[in-house]
Amino acid sequence: MKIDIDELSPVQRKVRVELPAETVVGEFSRAYKNLSQRVRVKGFRSGKIPRNVLQGMYGDEVKGEVRSHLVEESLGEIVKDRNLQIVSRPEVETAEFDESGPFSFSAIFEVKPDFEVKNYLGMEVEKLKSPSQRRKSKRRCSGCKKAMLVLNSSKGVKWCKKATSSRSTLKE
Repeated sequence: MKIDIDELSPVQRKVRVELPAETVVGEFSRAYKNLSQRVRVKGFRSGKIPRNVLQGMYGDEVKGEVRSHLVEESLGEIVKDRNLQIVSRPEVETAEFDESGPFSFSAIFEVKPDFEVKNYLGMEVEKLKSPSQRRKSKRRCSGCKKAMLVLNSSKGVKWCKKATSSRSTLKE
């Protein structure tokens, strides 16, 4: 696998990848074998469908599946090996390829910027006071109670607290 990484800006990278023909051939073999197990073609047993029949019927779908699998797998490997912290979805451009030749693509994505924080030790900061947590939790509890309330058509329903449990229960 041939990899070339260009730094377009401090937060943007462009990766160009070329995969050898052996990798592409192996991926196509795996895809056609998997497809042969899944599809049913009249006149053939499952798993015994000739590859040329599958190519005629499903060639474009298999090619797209192989393309996306090669891109995902190789790009994931590059990101992991080079410790790139991607923060955006890669924009991938692929070149045309065939089943027996090499495959190349390029991807542009944004990464976390490298920066150094200086002189933060000993700084004074003011802690902001937040609104009462008690009011928020009361609102949440009453909303939950209303959502869980079940009406009994024959008798009225009353809320009461059990001494052994902190959960509210219904009594008739």
